[in-house]
Amino acid sequence: MDIDSLLGSEPGSLANWSGEVYARVRGVHLTEPEWRAIFEFGVELAVRRGDLDGVRSMIRLAANYFDSIGDQFGCLPYIEETMQRVGDNEAARTVVLECTRDIMVGNS
Repeated sequence: MDIDSLLGSEPGSLANWSGEVYARVRGVHLTEPEWRAIFEFGVELAVRRGDLDGVRSMIRLAANYFDSIGDQFGCLPYIEETMQRVGDNEAARTVVLECTRDIMVGNS
């Protein structure tokens, strides 16, 4: 998959961008480096902007992507990394925890 077109420029809205990304990667078995590049691009941008909706959309993208390839809990390491990246930002940590809860409840 050509992921360079997804990473070429910063999107105005991470929520819209993550939806476009999901439409392209849904059900596609990306390599770990391909997925990591997409995820890190979005999370880094969200953290840098202080964009809580962007953080939420990236976690949802991870959950939806991994679910689409049959790995319901494959997103968990990426969510853990996101929690580390947001550091002491209490609002962002709350978003990560809420999303994690939603994923775990939805998959139980």
